[in-house]
Amino acid sequence: MSKTYTYLTTLIGAVCAYFIIRVIFFPRPRTVSSDLIQGALIGFGLAFVSAQIYARIKAKKVNGWITMFGLGEPRNGMFLRAAHAQLFLGPVNLPQEAMYWRTNVDGTGHTLSGEHDYILHFPPGGPPPNEAFWSLTMADAKERFVANPLNRYLVGDRSGLVANPDGSVDIYIQNAAPAGHESNWLPAPAGNAVAEWILHGRPECDAPEVFVRLKAPLVKLGNSTGSTLMRRRLTRAGIDHAARDGKSFHALRRTAGTRLIESGAGLPLAAQILGHARINSSRRYFALASEQLRQCCLPLEEFACTREGLR
Repeated sequence: MSKTYTYLTTLIGAVCAYFIIRVIFFPRPRTVSSDLIQGALIGFGLAFVSAQIYARIKAKKVNGWITMFGLGEPRNGMFLRAAHAQLFLGPVNLPQEAMYWRTNVDGTGHTLSGEHDYILHFPPGGPPPNEAFWSLTMADAKERFVANPLNRYLVGDRSGLVANPDGSVDIYIQNAAPAGHESNWLPAPAGNAVAEWILHGRPECDAPEVFVRLKAPLVKLGNSTGSTLMRRRLTRAGIDHAARDGKSFHALRRTAGTRLIESGAGLPLAAQILGHARINSSRRYFALASEQLRQCCLPLEEFACTREGLR
């Protein structure tokens, strides 16, 4: 259960309690229209809070993993269905057929993030007990599969996991492929680096810019900061760099702008992300979006081209 839902449940419960106490202990003249509106709002609020409470009662947690079962049982009521919809959206089936567990926190209780690498360790003989199969699926924050070069969206007993010498199994959940353990790799989405910077890395200062210096004076980064940082990273990685070889910070920006256009982001959004004061500065990236330009071309068969017309 996310903290957002917890806060929302508390807020709605407090509002409902306030209205009920006011109506009982501080009665005032009321109209039919106000009673209907208040009744609808309070009814919705009480239904939401009740489903949240019931979901917490029915949920089962083990080591940070959570599940709810019984939705596929005959004669389950609407109340249980509402609780499942609030907390554990998933297949409707009998627990004897399949069980589904999910988590969004690591072993220390911190929210999972693509900024970190994780290992799910099964001791010898310790994979999930089953009479058919088991699998582990990765999804991003919007419950979508994570695109990756292997087109791998789950691992399990049928995906060729390689065991350790002692018979245990490690599953590597991270964004980059683990060297020597690609067979046990479950690709994860890249972390939200901007959010991590704002929440944990950015020093407190009065500057309105998102990216500022780490040392005094705490002001916005200079125009050459990106190029300087990129040259340092190239040198540290052992990558040779020369002028106009396509490994510059400007080339990186052009690539990012082109990919934004190719993804359908549009010029206004591309200009905002790249920090362009004028939208015309982002038009150059559209010239590199070859697929979009190809769609604009018309077939030559539609034109009556003759030798005389070419003089």
